[in-house]
Amino acid sequence: MFCTSCGAATEPGAHFCGACGAALTPTATPTPAAVAPGETATAWRRVSDALGALFALALASLATSLLIELLDRATTSDEPADPARLVGAFAGLVFSWATLAFVRRAADALPPESSARGLLAGTVTLATLAFLVGAAAFLLTALGSALDAASGSSDADGLTGFGHLVAGFGGLAALAAQVTLALGIARVGRDAGRPELRGLANVAIALIAAAMVLMLLFVVASVAQSLGAAIAFGVLTLVAAVASLVAYLQLLHRGGRLALERAVFVEASSQPVAR
Repeated sequence: MFCTSCGAATEPGAHFCGACGAALTPTATPTPAAVAPGETATAWRRVSDALGALFALALASLATSLLIELLDRATTSDEPADPARLVGAFAGLVFSWATLAFVRRAADALPPESSARGLLAGTVTLATLAFLVGAAAFLLTALGSALDAASGSSDADGLTGFGHLVAGFGGLAALAAQVTLALGIARVGRDAGRPELRGLANVAIALIAAAMVLMLLFVVASVAQSLGAAIAFGVLTLVAAVASLVAYLQLLHRGGRLALERAVFVEASSQPVAR
């Protein structure tokens, strides 16, 4: 009998796989050909590649955000429709689309038996929402910039400001997608007998939740024009966001490495034993 999750051989009468801990179906006795370990290994390699791409995207997004922030501060214009902010909105839209593509690739690549498929499907939904909201924010910012360049009317400031507000909601959807992805990676770790990923996921989720709450408080303080509170919540949001990003990157790295280890294990298990 072979495990339908990882393809490893199991003991007769066993209820759980000794290699990955997955529950075994007593009525099914698949052969190595039916399990298709080669396809399972390829699936895990695709998951590993997708998580590695998400790791690189997160780093690139951070570097781009810092660069645009420096560019924005270096300009003399204080207008809401500043070109640097328009570039930032477009860059956010591009990164949001790329994140959605690789999250979808990871979700599609997971073997059907993986208990993390539902969580990854939720991540795809939230990433799609983040992309659509980001697209709306970019269109509003671009329209505000065009109106400002054409007439300099107050409508331009209103549109651009509303675009920034919409972009904030898109950021919240993106953070929620990170939470479900973290839970999915933790579930993969649990299935593979790696419970330490759960602890790392809990840390990342707690920091992401803190960043979300602080971001909302920052928006409320900004709307209320409370400068001191806005600065305080802004600094705390930045600290929580950096800490959550570090934990999230570490989780992506370990999750990708675990997926690669599972692929190698399945490939090794499918090889005939030399006598």
